[in-house]
Amino acid sequence: MIKRICWLLLLLCAGRMLADDSDMLNQTRFFRIRGIHQGFTLDDDYSFAEFSVPMEIYWPLSRENSLYLYTNYAGVSGEYVNDLSGITDTQIFWNYHLEDKNIVLNVGLGLPTGKSTLTADEFETSMLISQHYWNLNVPNFGQGFNLSPGITWARPMSDNVVAGLGMAFQIRSGFIPVEDTEEAYQPGNEFLLTGGLDMRLSPLSTASLDLVFTLYASDKYDNQEIYKSGNKIVTSAQYKRYFDYDILTLDFRFRSKSNNQMLNADGNLVSEDMKTTPNQIDLRGELRHRHNVQFYMTYGIEGRFYEELDVYPGMTLFGVILAPEYSMSKKTRLSGILKYWTGSFSNETSLSGLEAGAGITYLF
Repeated sequence: MIKRICWLLLLLCAGRMLADDSDMLNQTRFFRIRGIHQGFTLDDDYSFAEFSVPMEIYWPLSRENSLYLYTNYAGVSGEYVNDLSGITDTQIFWNYHLEDKNIVLNVGLGLPTGKSTLTADEFETSMLISQHYWNLNVPNFGQGFNLSPGITWARPMSDNVVAGLGMAFQIRSGFIPVEDTEEAYQPGNEFLLTGGLDMRLSPLSTASLDLVFTLYASDKYDNQEIYKSGNKIVTSAQYKRYFDYDILTLDFRFRSKSNNQMLNADGNLVSEDMKTTPNQIDLRGELRHRHNVQFYMTYGIEGRFYEELDVYPGMTLFGVILAPEYSMSKKTRLSGILKYWTGSFSNETSLSGLEAGAGITYLF
């Protein structure tokens, strides 16, 4: 989760520059809590589900400073799945806007409040929920202390185009992932570069393009390099069209990683013979419709497509989305989400899923 939030902060500038708000940083304070159920069933006889409770606080300290805090409680259970539950690590982000230089500085802290040392059975469940197929809200619980400093620059190139560039480091500490393990596992540090363009195509439509490149250092155990993740590229594009109070949003995302490096019998890291992380394409279309001044409903469709590899089957997944929003007052908003997934793996294993959630946001 810390990486996804870091990307969001790095790419925030370009979107803010084209918004009506003259401040780079959002000036609306809020507290949000939600409950989210995500469950999947394979071939009608194997199923598992995760229930998570994400909590967020965003607090602008001034026009130049803001703080953001995020944490979760989650529980995983299912048929043939060992139960796993607990709180996750807590993420805190500080942002500072240097207005005269068009720069935002940010520092993220990952506090080790989560459950990181697991039993062997719990670790097996943790491996399941971390798989890329599921896109769960909580793919892991605790991974030790993290520090993520970053910098973003954004500049209007014309009246209708804004360009943004950013970079960030993620410095990661070690943790003990399984009980009765003597040495700490040391995940590799990460370096991230990002660039983006936001364009106003007409008075009622915008488009954005973003590119994120992530470079990983080697993971270590007992001071021995044992694994090195392949470099990752994520490309995304978005189109928005406004119709009075309605908004049409179209999203495209492509994710690709190079071959990982594994420890061989001689104690050296070598590139794996075959790729083990599939390319992924995500497509999404949504229409947010105002039914009345208090009630909005988002109607959407989504598709996720995973490449078939020698070691993993490919997967195609389609979903329909309903997301209601209701304003109880000027400061209190209720929101919900309902998704139904259907699809299959390339080995003809059928797959279905359901996501349902609700939450409340309080502005203060």
